[in-house]
Amino acid sequence: MTALNLIVRPAGAYLLADRAGCTADGILQSIESKIVVSSRLRLAIAHTGVSTPDFMDCKRAWLVRQVNQTEALSALPSLLRELVALNDVALCEPGARQAIEGMPYVVTLAVAMWSTVFDRAGGCVLTSGRGHLPDRVPEFQLWPTRQYIQPEVPAELHPGAAWHLERDGVAFVEAQRRLPSPWGASHIGGGVDLAVVDAAGAYIQGLHTWPDRVGETIAV
Repeated sequence: MTALNLIVRPAGAYLLADRAGCTADGILQSIESKIVVSSRLRLAIAHTGVSTPDFMDCKRAWLVRQVNQTEALSALPSLLRELVALNDVALCEPGARQAIEGMPYVVTLAVAMWSTVFDRAGGCVLTSGRGHLPDRVPEFQLWPTRQYIQPEVPAELHPGAAWHLERDGVAFVEAQRRLPSPWGASHIGGGVDLAVVDAAGAYIQGLHTWPDRVGETIAV
């Protein structure tokens, strides 16, 4: 599981994510941002889970097609289904299933927003499978939340009142990177990106780059 963190505060909504794409055994396959933003829609979307190289283009094209934020939020389940469909096609390629053997076949999206209806920050998460959200939340359904941390870290590390996203965000994702992985190697790497969504718009800021190398395991 790569890093996917949503934090909502009065001044804005924020996503913290890494840039690694890995096989089940921890071999780094790609380094790319997992966040797309639309200042027009006041939205930022990040993903984690099994993914193909086409995910980012799919998310960007989806954002362009949305007329307004309200319609975009209603259509988020359809975006998630598009991404899962890309995975289904990619898994037909030779050796593809072996590359993810042992990993949960799940895609999760975290969404940071500044509501154009209520003029305030908000966030939601939706997933294609159980295990990443409370049991009461069905697959492909938006779960409104002000904080989502994945992978989970001890509560004392969670963002507090004095927590500064740019100053403390890298250390937070670094702590997630050092957590033991169920698959035996870290899947968090490449670097750390921060998405900011507030009343003024939405943008992405690169906070850190690790010296990870494609084709190798991530050393922590």
